[in-house]
Amino acid sequence: MLLGIDYGLRNIGLAVSEGDFATPIGTVKVKNVKEALTAVSQIVSKWDISKIVVGVSEGKSKASALAFGTKLKSMLTLPLDYIDETLSSHEARTLRTKNRLEKDKEHAQAAAVILQRWLDSRSEI
Repeated sequence: MLLGIDYGLRNIGLAVSEGDFATPIGTVKVKNVKEALTAVSQIVSKWDISKIVVGVSEGKSKASALAFGTKLKSMLTLPLDYIDETLSSHEARTLRTKNRLEKDKEHAQAAAVILQRWLDSRSEI
């Protein structure tokens, strides 16, 4: 099972996939990186995750997402990939508006967009 992560300093969106489609599973609210690592570690165990995909933007949050991914990979010793998450939050907001999703599910939907991009990029090879 794959885990997609929309990493943020306060909210971490999560999505999973067992096949060709990503599904949002929730948002974890955190206060610091240590809490974020613990929360994701628990999700990895609960869902039997075998690979992680972390979204990385080109903005000022790029360094923190890369650092988080590095710490997570060394802590869990799982394969981890990064993928460009540019406009994933915007796409999630658009989906939220169209489908009347609750605002608190937006981060999880962004994680699903990120994971779906990764899945789609693998099918193009």
